[in-house]
Amino acid sequence: MTPELQEKRNEALHFLREYVAALQTTKPDDFDDPEERERAERALFAIDPENPLIREFAERQMNVFEITLRESGINYIPRETKPMFEFPTIDNVNANCRFAGKCVLFTGFYPEEKAQLAPIIDFLQIEQPSKVCRKLDFLICGSNAGPSKIKQAEALEKPIIQAADFIQEISGSTPDAQTEDLPPNDFEQDFLQ
Repeated sequence: MTPELQEKRNEALHFLREYVAALQTTKPDDFDDPEERERAERALFAIDPENPLIREFAERQMNVFEITLRESGINYIPRETKPMFEFPTIDNVNANCRFAGKCVLFTGFYPEEKAQLAPIIDFLQIEQPSKVCRKLDFLICGSNAGPSKIKQAEALEKPIIQAADFIQEISGSTPDAQTEDLPPNDFEQDFLQ
């Protein structure tokens, strides 16, 4: 590691230590007044939206932190850039889809997505193993799915399905289902006459 990179790494680690220490000493429940809580959070994170120098410093430190994590082999995705899937409500879930009553492992989903998935899993009576195993029927991959579970599922020849395809299937919406209302094409028109 070059001295310049080592210095950047040390800066990022110092910033991270300060950030964690501040989080550990301040609790959101310590404040009854929302405005007071917001002022404390601004002080805690040392970010004043009106001061471009502070914002630039925080962004630069975060960039160094992200680079350090990536060089360490950690795939860091900032929270504001995380893709989120929109799952259907229970009223719009097809109870007869191929996942109902099956053993399905969900991987690569963020906590917000898991919260949306929970009622769907209950509704479809999906069994969830804690890891890839022989009795697994499907592996459903979110946007942050790791390669190890995918490789294990491939080795066991288990179907691997992307989250968008899973959502489409449980919603009961398929491209073929929408062709019923289309007017007949030239070939069909000739055949009908």
